[in-house]
Amino acid sequence: MPGSSTHSPARIAVDLRLVGKPGIGHYATQLFAAVLDLDTHNHYVFIAPRGWNDKRFRRANATVLETSMRYYSIQEQVLMPVLLKRKGIDLFHSPHFLLQVILPCKSVVSILDAIYLTFPDDLRNPVARAYYEVAFRVGAWRSDRIITISNFSKAEIIRTVGVDPKRIAVTQLAAARNFHPVSDDHKLMEARAALSLPPRYFLYIGIQRHRKNIPRIILAFHQLLQAGDCGHHLVLAGKSDPRYRHIPELVERLGIGDRVHFVGYVTDEMLPALYSLADALVFPSLYEGFGLPVLEAMACGTPVITSNSTCLPEVAGDAALLVDPTDTSAIVNAMRRILTDQEGIERLRRLGFARAKNFSWEMTARQTLEVYRDVLN
Repeated sequence: MPGSSTHSPARIAVDLRLVGKPGIGHYATQLFAAVLDLDTHNHYVFIAPRGWNDKRFRRANATVLETSMRYYSIQEQVLMPVLLKRKGIDLFHSPHFLLQVILPCKSVVSILDAIYLTFPDDLRNPVARAYYEVAFRVGAWRSDRIITISNFSKAEIIRTVGVDPKRIAVTQLAAARNFHPVSDDHKLMEARAALSLPPRYFLYIGIQRHRKNIPRIILAFHQLLQAGDCGHHLVLAGKSDPRYRHIPELVERLGIGDRVHFVGYVTDEMLPALYSLADALVFPSLYEGFGLPVLEAMACGTPVITSNSTCLPEVAGDAALLVDPTDTSAIVNAMRRILTDQEGIERLRRLGFARAKNFSWEMTARQTLEVYRDVLN
């Protein structure tokens, strides 16, 4: 691997301009904190936004270079190659799908999914949609290697762009170390008060997008309430989006506003308590590149209901209730099992703990370093 003392140190630059953003930002910070734990030989230059400060990146072999260079701009196409050449970079890794057309060094790009090629309407701005489609293909074709996060995403990249499968490495994600069952009553009470959580609830965590299938979760919960055998509530966590007003409007139209709670964005520090207090995570997504909430819930001992399609069976294995995400009645039946099958719930908890332990950021980092080694050689 690149960290071996038998190789002369390489200078590796990483584009961290999206740190702090959900998704890509989380992936990048977790991955490179783990990379720095493993690789003390090579020198890393982290290109980050001004004011960013993360103590995990204060290492003898790491430099944080603050910049105001904008993403998705002509500016970055010109300035990034100049910066890399000036710093004597041997390898440049973009954890986002975007890569500059001209580079003075070897390159690796992370393409986590092909979501916006499959669901283009998630990008409402036609200019942004056109830019994405071009940039996605440039990143895939221009890079020396592609890293993705599931075998499903690998197949999607091949399907949509047609690159050689040998150029794509799969490095799966993991729940962060702070995800574990929370038993501290003070932390649980703090989360319950801060988020106004009901006593018993099903949980969804994620952004509001068509592919997340939130209306079908709400319809399934409504059917469960109509059957009269559910004292639970539904908690929907994630930043609200004015483009998806039909989601809260559906709740009001069904007359279940007192049983459905929109709690907004939840910090990483509070998420383990939110999972631990839930009776189940309901995550029947139509399309995912990986589906990290599934592993986070399992690591916290929370039973999981998720889709039997895209990457989600690959992540969940036999440790979740898998349902057809287009079949509302299947989601209802899985939620009912959570209410009635205590033995099955305990089995899901045990399997979930074991499943989550199969994934680690250390493993992801080792696999990433292997890619670096191959490219540099």
